[in-house]
Amino acid sequence: MDQIVVNNTDDKVQQISKTLFTVKNFAQKNKEIGAWPGSESAIWALRASAPENGFGDVFVTVGRRVLINEKKIWNAIDRLQEQKNG
Repeated sequence: MDQIVVNNTDDKVQQISKTLFTVKNFAQKNKEIGAWPGSESAIWALRASAPENGFGDVFVTVGRRVLINEKKIWNAIDRLQEQKNG
């Protein structure tokens, strides 16, 4: 039988963990650098209407924890900006 070997799983886990933030951590990070959204309440407001406002794929729910995919939130913002300008 053939054996399947997965290399660099630690690297993949580190890449994923770098892009997923809790709401609190993401708000704190943005506040420190002066980026929007810089408050937890602004992020929760985005999540409350996520399917309608274009941020549906940004939030990941694991149990009771809500995580934010940093790459996807910036992509969603860029996409919305293009729609507005286009």
